[in-house]
Amino acid sequence: MSSPKIIVIFFILILCNSSKSCDITHECPTDNDVIWAINGTDCHTFRNKCFLDNVNCNHQNNKEHQLEVTSKEDCQRLCKTKCPEDDEPVCGYYNEHSQGQTFSNQCEMDAHICKTGETLFVYGVGPCEPADAKDEEEVEEPSS
Repeated sequence: MSSPKIIVIFFILILCNSSKSCDITHECPTDNDVIWAINGTDCHTFRNKCFLDNVNCNHQNNKEHQLEVTSKEDCQRLCKTKCPEDDEPVCGYYNEHSQGQTFSNQCEMDAHICKTGETLFVYGVGPCEPADAKDEEEVEEPSS
C-alpha cells in the first residue's frame, strides 16, 4: 500500500524541481569545444557547454523542451539542405578579431554552422563590412 504513495511523492518532487528557474550565465568562455545538441527536429551547435547550458536554462525558465547533447553525426542528419532564396543578408563572425562572413539569409548561416560545426555569431543584419572599411572611416585626412 505504501508503494503508490512513494510514486506520487516522487512525481510531486519531479514537478517541483522542474518548475524552479535557473540563472543564465551571461559570460561564457571563448574556448572552442563544440557541443552538438538536438531538440528532436533540429541540430544546434554551441561553442562550448556554457552556451548550451544558457539556452537550456532559458528553455527551462520558459517551460520549453531541453536540447539534448548528441553526436556530430546524429546532429548533422538534421541539418537543413534547402533554404529559401530570400535576400536578407546576415553577417556572422567567429570572434571579435575575425573577419565576418556574409550569408544570404539566416537559414544559410544556420545550415553552414550545422554542416561545418563552426560556431559563428550573428554580428548584424546586412552584409559584413570589409575589415578596413571601418578603420578608413575613422581616419581623418591631414589638412594642408
